[in-house]
Amino acid sequence: MIFKKKFSLQDEDISVLKNLNVKIQELTNRMIAKSTGGGPSKQKYSPALRSFALTLDYYSPKAYEYVRKTFDTCLPDRRTLRKWYQNMGGDPGFTAESIEALKIKVKSTKYPIIAALSLDEMAIRRRIEWDGKKITRTC
Repeated sequence: MIFKKKFSLQDEDISVLKNLNVKIQELTNRMIAKSTGGGPSKQKYSPALRSFALTLDYYSPKAYEYVRKTFDTCLPDRRTLRKWYQNMGGDPGFTAESIEALKIKVKSTKYPIIAALSLDEMAIRRRIEWDGKKITRTC
């Protein structure tokens, strides 16, 4: 591929560019639907567009607002992003999302993955918390 040679892109970068086409296509489809329907779309956001929105907002909230404004608010509102972030577990230990991300990374590369686990100590107060659904104990 010419991009790979000219810009010295890795295979991962090529796959990101290919997926970007899908996300842009979905954004334009939402713009068209919004312009013909008149109001905001009740259609759910696809996982690819959700991922794009969360990643863009994480790296640059100003860029997210610019893209959202440019594409006629076809990206979700910041309140929606906050709701999506709330669905990620923040319990002590390894999150299911992080393990799943590692699995996807391992499957998508043809080279063996070498990883390091770095831990740091921190003081944890002994306490018992009740969140309305379960008891969490730290000691």
